[in-house]
Amino acid sequence: MTNALRQEPVLRGFGLWQPSYEAAGIPIFPVDSDKRPMVKHWPKVTLHASRIFAARFRAEDAFGFCPRRVGITVLDIDTNDERFADVLFARFGVPKALVRTASGKLHGFYKHNGEERLIRPEGPLKPYDILGDGFSIAPFSVTPKGTYEFIRGDLDTLRDLAPLIAPPSPPILPRAANETSSRLRDGDGRNHDLFKYAGAQARYCDDQAQLLDVARQYADENFQDVMSDVEVARTVASVWRYKIEGRLFVGKATGEGRKVILDAGRIGELVERAGAEAVGLYAVLKRRHPGHEPFPFANAAATDADVASSRRGIQATRKALLDLGIIECVRPASSAHGSALFRWRDED
Repeated sequence: MTNALRQEPVLRGFGLWQPSYEAAGIPIFPVDSDKRPMVKHWPKVTLHASRIFAARFRAEDAFGFCPRRVGITVLDIDTNDERFADVLFARFGVPKALVRTASGKLHGFYKHNGEERLIRPEGPLKPYDILGDGFSIAPFSVTPKGTYEFIRGDLDTLRDLAPLIAPPSPPILPRAANETSSRLRDGDGRNHDLFKYAGAQARYCDDQAQLLDVARQYADENFQDVMSDVEVARTVASVWRYKIEGRLFVGKATGEGRKVILDAGRIGELVERAGAEAVGLYAVLKRRHPGHEPFPFANAAATDADVASSRRGIQATRKALLDLGIIECVRPASSAHGSALFRWRDED
């Protein structure tokens, strides 16, 4: 049945594929177009629960599974470079089951052997993850980018996988006796430090969940006091929103053909004083007004779709830019002249 269904690309939907996964002993659950689970308690989904979901979410096109629960580890290769994939396969072993993702990348399936969820275990320059925990998108899922499909093996193959050869371990950093004194404590600028790090890593992540994993690991290794998951998730959500809206401008060319370069120190100070949205506002101003000519920055900008901020956000950002000496007021607001005008101090 599995092979017959695989050959028909028009067959899709959670309700259709759930029985095949159940026959393979793999409970699956629906995920949305952003690859986020659509049900609560998905880490503990059973075959019985999956069967119930098949009735409730029959038409959903994408679904996921928890590798650890079914004895699987997924080698997630986040590049289309086949030579890089060959290097990984030579190192970890050629997977018996191989899936091409919706974006044309690869998922190799191995027998679980105690692996954790390791995001970029060897750093951002080696774009792969080891998914031994958490969840992974399942083959036959259909997303806005395309379909996850087997190019080697099938569901039956998942019963007889080989383990990874010499899997990587989480990086172990040397810890000095006075290590805690060098790690950031609550109130020492942790939020803007995490924002800067997540912003730099966002370009290497395919989705918000992946960036959240990276940010959690960074916070755990670099912050002395425990940073709540709510704080980490909030910061990651801000960074990801800027990315998908095209407002993460650091060192990137804008749609108008100009580059907007934001100083890392200023980014941190802005986040500390006015919140994460101030970075996006700062970038919009730099893109629209790159020269020395005066420009307005009125509260009315809150209705501007490109700015996408609240009045309070506009006010806080403007005050922070003035306090930090990034802009200066060259003409106050008046009934005769209208809105106040500002200019960049670093353009002098």
